[in-house]
Amino acid sequence: MRTKIPDQAYDRRREIVGANIDRGIKAKGLYGSDLAKILNVGEMEISRWRHGVHLPALKTQVKLARVLFDGDVNELYKPIRNGRKPAA
Repeated sequence: MRTKIPDQAYDRRREIVGANIDRGIKAKGLYGSDLAKILNVGEMEISRWRHGVHLPALKTQVKLARVLFDGDVNELYKPIRNGRKPAA
């Protein structure tokens, strides 16, 4: 039986992952369309992840970490401060 994640915690996780995906895209100098082609997903999915509307699937998170953070999945969950700004 799965345990339900409280909505507030899930919202916070989406916000953190979205901000870190955005940070990784900017750091690598990619566009959302470039990342969509690499991951073989639609540009709309990339946009939803970046804006915290949805969380990517676990397999996709691993692929994102490979592309954006040289394989470090923990970078996707790195805490952020004050809104959508990633922690330094």
